[in-house]
Amino acid sequence: MSAAPVIEALEQALSEGHIDVQGTKKFNELNASYLLRFESDIGPAAIVLLEAAEDVSMIVKTVKSFVINSQTIFAIGGASQQPLPGYASIEGSITLDLALLTGIEIDLDNYIVLISAGECWGAVYKKLSKHRRGITGSRSAKGGIGGLAMADENLGTPSNNPLFSMNHSSPY
Repeated sequence: MSAAPVIEALEQALSEGHIDVQGTKKFNELNASYLLRFESDIGPAAIVLLEAAEDVSMIVKTVKSFVINSQTIFAIGGASQQPLPGYASIEGSITLDLALLTGIEIDLDNYIVLISAGECWGAVYKKLSKHRRGITGSRSAKGGIGGLAMADENLGTPSNNPLFSMNHSSPY
């Protein structure tokens, strides 16, 4: 399965600078940012940098038919700390990089923390500690929100478990 038609569709849908294809300097920098070297050895066809929720929405709309027809698969790169190959990168496919989706908002009165998908747990812990509050999250401060929020206790598999972290999220 070739990623070229998907990359072309994404390039038409997203503004310039969101997609970095294999062989470019920016692609090489992004692909070298993983925790473990062997994850960087996996070569996706392209890395898509998401900057806003609207980017995520546009990508879902753009690639829906490709995914339904099994023409492509995606990997999600949060903080890229998962030490297993294929979690944050898939050979010849497309990696969606969450790193630029940042922001932490705390509602002390309602005990709610809004955390963007590109944040790392260390930033969340640090911000909450200023208010003498805590939250359940990754054991590693370098761990990303996006990856942990999408995985259950088996890491990497979508969950139906009622303890799944996203099942305890608040709508906003």
